[in-house]
Amino acid sequence: METVHVNSFAGWSALVAGFAGVFSLIFIILFSFRGQPFGTLNDIFNSLAAALNFVFAAAFSSVFRSEYPALAWIGLFFALAGLVTVAVGTYMVITKKTGWFLSGLFMSTGYALIGIWLVSVLFSVQMKNFFSLGVYAFGVACAALMLFGFLAVPGIIQRADSPESVHWYVNTLGQQANSFGWLVLYPIWLILAGIHIV
Repeated sequence: METVHVNSFAGWSALVAGFAGVFSLIFIILFSFRGQPFGTLNDIFNSLAAALNFVFAAAFSSVFRSEYPALAWIGLFFALAGLVTVAVGTYMVITKKTGWFLSGLFMSTGYALIGIWLVSVLFSVQMKNFFSLGVYAFGVACAALMLFGFLAVPGIIQRADSPESVHWYVNTLGQQANSFGWLVLYPIWLILAGIHIV
């Protein structure tokens, strides 16, 4: 495996982003049993995890920026676009401008955008054999599920605010499969990546 120097800040930012995602998952589970305020906490931590992911993305881009400068900047653009889209979904549901379903479609789309960043990272670092095969393969699985979030876009265009008002693929793939990717698997990948880097 090629030795690549990475600032430990990148590793710690990945760990913090991963644990923010874990708390988001815990809060949505608690919300299903206890109700508020755990739903609002879940929404906030969704955006916090996306923001911390962007910090990690910016810190980690130095690994491959010299060899893939265009890919590094494009990846960062999508990480930022994902953060903004997730934040819009959070703002809309917390201020009650929309319901939970439409807000969730924004979050799914936002994390699909982050999934593009993850693809760019996995492509670039694999050329350097930076991650172990297990961490790399786990990241590929996360990215594949996260990219399903683009199927939520028709629901956003439609301004649908209930699962019954959209085609099956918007809810089943665009939201549920995508959410399993970013809400359950992706925080684990971030923690694994952070441990590897630190």
